[in-house]
Amino acid sequence: MVELDTIDRQMIALLRHNAREPIATLAQKLDISRTTARARLKRLLDGGVIEGFTIKGDVNRANLVKAIMLVKIEGTKSESVVRELNRIPEVVDLYSTSGQWDSIAMLETDSLQNFDALLRRIAGLTGVKVTETSLMLTSRRTIR
Repeated sequence: MVELDTIDRQMIALLRHNAREPIATLAQKLDISRTTARARLKRLLDGGVIEGFTIKGDVNRANLVKAIMLVKIEGTKSESVVRELNRIPEVVDLYSTSGQWDSIAMLETDSLQNFDALLRRIAGLTGVKVTETSLMLTSRRTIR
């Protein structure tokens, strides 16, 4: 089993968002050299973590801090908030929704400390009025 560090998890998040992201762009976004980015990607591929640019394996085994964040946005700021949320690698999925909340963000980080920083970062975005976050604990899904 391949041990994943913060940079590996960020690379996976970026590839989830755009599996065709060029190595040079990944390296720039991760603040690492192209050689390092290429080597890390090769290790993830060789280790079976990424297979054909699809995340492989049970993400629950990766010991990620996962959560669902409900977001209420000022009416005129909706598009800018969505753009900003899409730039955050730890936001692994983002949905518009009906009802009381404007968006639902699926969050993944590698530690509670990074999770705390992520919550503050999102709450501080211009246009975000209110958020409510629930941590995902144990998966209850039995059909795979």
